Amino acid sequence: MKKLVIVLLAVCAALVCCSFALRCFAKYQAYKHPEFREYTDPVTGKTTTNMADYFMALSLYDQAAEKTLRRQYAKYLPEELVGAGKFFGIDRDKDEYTAYVYLRLEEYAVFKGSAYSMSGVSGEAVLRYTMKGEGEPALKEIIWCASGAGNDKWLKKRFPRPFYEKARAYVSQNGQEKLAKETKGRLKEKRCVSTETEDLLEIDRDTGKYKIIKTRETGEPGKDYKFETETVEEGVLEPGGAEKEQ
Repeated sequence: MKKLVIVLLAVCAALVCCSFALRCFAKYQAYKHPEFREYTDPVTGKTTTNMADYFMALSLYDQAAEKTLRRQYAKYLPEELVGAGKFFGIDRDKDEYTAYVYLRLEEYAVFKGSAYSMSGVSGEAVLRYTMKGEGEPALKEIIWCASGAGNDKWLKKRFPRPFYEKARAYVSQNGQEKLAKETKGRLKEKRCVSTETEDLLEIDRDTGKYKIIKTRETGEPGKDYKFETETVEEGVLEPGGAEKEQ
């Protein structure tokens, strides 16, 4: 009997600890992603936990990466498609949902313990999706913003006024820089590797020939600025190398 009581007390203590840890994690994510503090669940229309909103957003980002990018070098190296973003607002029409966001999507190749950015896209976008279960979005369409001089006109046409203003403020405050850090952080969570920020990796998809190129900037912009490159390693990758690098 005494052993049973001890076991029950231990189970209760474990449940309390887990609950506390989950609340702390939710508060941490709410601090990192304040746009979800007053978020309404698209399914029920009721306020839900910050954690559920956070993971729903991550799912949409990952689906956007899979829908937009290609694993161009998977023949030779393991690759990861990573997404991060910023929500400005969501509209609902029956079972259809429309999110107004800023997205950053990147394709990474992992080589010799480091991840190299191989391609990517970023900018404002409209995401159309449905919900296949509570907290499980199914992305249907991505509408990317116009670039250059047509960007502001596109935003005014596509984004409701309050979301347009949030998007403009986000860009003016260099929110994109935070997304770059978040993308690298998400990659590290998935692959446990760091992102190479100085060297470039070039791969010929047909032959498997690769080069690691070191970049260097010297001088001052507008005066004696120079962008220099130097090949520090080259070789040939074998098909099936993705399995060897895992």
